[in-house]
Amino acid sequence: MPTPARRSTIQYADDMFGVSSLEAYLDWLDANRDRLGVPFVPRPEGDALESGTAWARVDCARWIADCPWRCGASHAVPRAETRFWCTSCANGGTGQTCALVWPTARQRVETNLTSLPSTLATWPCAIDIPLYEGGQTAAMCEPCRTIGAL
Repeated sequence: MPTPARRSTIQYADDMFGVSSLEAYLDWLDANRDRLGVPFVPRPEGDALESGTAWARVDCARWIADCPWRCGASHAVPRAETRFWCTSCANGGTGQTCALVWPTARQRVETNLTSLPSTLATWPCAIDIPLYEGGQTAAMCEPCRTIGAL
């Protein structure tokens, strides 16, 4: 008899790495760079929240944000963070953090996704990510609108 899939817990960087801020996440990456096999992590030189927007989303039961400069990187995000920093491209070479936006119905997203196994706990779906990032939530597919109560 097959084992039923485990329900997921939607995790933040806080849960995965024990960090509660962007600075603590960067410290964690630096402290673990040898073990992780990653290079030195550049630090932001300041904040320019108007320079771009990263959108928090759930991928395999983890809150992440994709780099708004489209370098291909995504990073786990702490629960209370409102700034985003891409360690891969230094926020498009700006050297400054940008805004991190969370969905207005974050708790509803988490509640709805916990009924799924972690491999399926993703919001929004891949097709709707550009719509979500463009603020076109009304155009998202019905399941994504329902999960996020948009």
